Amino acid sequence: MDTENTDEVKIHINNGQEDNLIRTCCGRVSDKRLLAFIASISLSAIVTIFSCYQLTRGLDCSQETTYISLIMFILGFWLKSPIQQ
Repeated sequence: MDTENTDEVKIHINNGQEDNLIRTCCGRVSDKRLLAFIASISLSAIVTIFSCYQLTRGLDCSQETTYISLIMFILGFWLKSPIQQ
């Protein structure tokens, strides 16, 4: 008798979509990149609003430079240099 001994190898192809998914507390599925983007925008908006509020209070110049620097840092984070493409 001629019996064939064939070993089947099942290959699981992962296209990377499962790596970016996260299950939330309500059983829903969301994208990790979207959550990180929303968190970045929220934190940037809070710091920018706080800095603008502090600038409108009319503090002395030594304290104003701190808040202007924070605003410039956030602008530099979101507006990338056109040279680095």
